[in-house]
Amino acid sequence: FQMGSFGSTSLEVEEGQIPSLVPEIQPLPAAAILGWFNEKGEKVDPATLPITGDVTYTARWGRNVEDLLNTEDHSSYISGYDTGLFCPDKAVTRAEAATMFYKLLRSTDWEKRSFSDVKETDWYAEAVETLAGLGVVSGYEDGTFKPTRQITRAEFVQVLYNALAPEDYVPAGTSFTDIKTGDWFYAPVCWAEELGVVSGYEDGGFHPAASSAGRRCAWC
Repeated sequence: FQMGSFGSTSLEVEEGQIPSLVPEIQPLPAAAILGWFNEKGEKVDPATLPITGDVTYTARWGRNVEDLLNTEDHSSYISGYDTGLFCPDKAVTRAEAATMFYKLLRSTDWEKRSFSDVKETDWYAEAVETLAGLGVVSGYEDGTFKPTRQITRAEFVQVLYNALAPEDYVPAGTSFTDIKTGDWFYAPVCWAEELGVVSGYEDGGFHPAASSAGRRCAWC
């Protein structure tokens, strides 16, 4: 069970049996709980479905983009380095990606969520903790955020999806050869490809585990 910024949990269920303990989906600020969705992006009730193999259910929330992000004004949300350079081919870190979205928020007065490796004095702490409280970014099972780790293409698209995707979105498939139903990033990649905000490589793949460069993040 994937629960976004609330982490994930696994259950062992015998084949043909129904999960006995389906986690409760926790509320998020300025969002409505939509329920559990299967690997095809279809809304389901896991408590009624017999298990026939490994399966992932993902919790989803819906919100109006205008309630969360300032879509009226064009504000500066990307900055360069002290050298005066943008470094378009430099990989973006998870902290830098969070800061981009934080600068687009209509309000920053939200309940925050902390991580063991994000200190109050870190320059990115406010951005990371605020977006985590909103469910836009999430950390790892060990309670860390890993702010200096390069954000992958799959992770960046997931952040976009968490913040912007319509609540009734159902993936219709993707042309990328390395993205398949069952990938935790399947729906976000399908959605981003449909919008035209991501592109693949010459080999036909999306390369979800590759790092995301600054120019690619800016384009998205």
